[in-house]
Amino acid sequence: MVNFKTISQMFYQVINNSLDKEIFYYKVNRTWNSLTGKDILSIVKKISFSLYANEINPHDKVSILSNTSYKWALCDYGILCMGGVTTTIYPSLLPDKIEYIINDSQSKLVFVEDEMQLEKIKSIIENCKSLKKIVVLDNSYEGSESHIQNLNSFLIFKNDEIDETSLDFEKMINTAKPEDLLTLIYTSGTTGKPKGVMLSHQNLLSNIEAVSQMQKDINNEIFLSFLPLSHVLERMAGHFFAFYISSKIYYAENMDTVGDNMSEVSPTVVVCVPRFFEKMYNAVVLNIKTVSKLKQKLFWWAI
Repeated sequence: MVNFKTISQMFYQVINNSLDKEIFYYKVNRTWNSLTGKDILSIVKKISFSLYANEINPHDKVSILSNTSYKWALCDYGILCMGGVTTTIYPSLLPDKIEYIINDSQSKLVFVEDEMQLEKIKSIIENCKSLKKIVVLDNSYEGSESHIQNLNSFLIFKNDEIDETSLDFEKMINTAKPEDLLTLIYTSGTTGKPKGVMLSHQNLLSNIEAVSQMQKDINNEIFLSFLPLSHVLERMAGHFFAFYISSKIYYAENMDTVGDNMSEVSPTVVVCVPRFFEKMYNAVVLNIKTVSKLKQKLFWWAI
């Protein structure tokens, strides 16, 4: 049984029991790097405080426009721990769809992955009246527009300001109530305009509890995360649930490197969808066509 009532409380409890443990792993220059619980807690605090310093209040919407990464996860927890609502945006969407989601959700700030995603937002920002700030996660912005900041400067500058106030992180994480909105996840819009699916803290915690009852034998696992965190499947199973069971989470470099990353990491749990296995199967079949007739016969006999 879970003994907390919100995702922010879950984060704080788990992280404080894992301060010295390496939890998030990401690859830079062919080398896997890690963040300990202490690192994660420090960064999440800074994100929460910096959002507050930028006039983001509890229940306000903050968007994330990025591929799956450890920074996506950190931003999500940073938003939720200060009582905000995470709005997820698929990184493959065109500017007009992004504009609709930002306006419909009334997002006040957006975290963007890189220069490419930044350009999308810049092309629509005049039509997004609620949007006040853009934060670039890979720190690639070289301009001087006051409403655009790189993640590093967003955190360091604003955190210095917040340190002079009496804000308390433990009070922040208890701001949200179980019935409060946790996230808006927009559908693809195949039947018209995208619909914002409203999920509360209680929604996600009920999923965590249900999966925990079904999967009693998994704990301290090794996850490889590569499905979109902008979708509820990876967000619940490979993000919140993985964190809840005190697992290590490796973030694949991209969809093309999943096979290589899988062999490097040797995960014990991978969240997947049928399409991924179809693509894997098709790649194997394509390769089989290049080998000898005998091997082909053995392969098809085994299938």
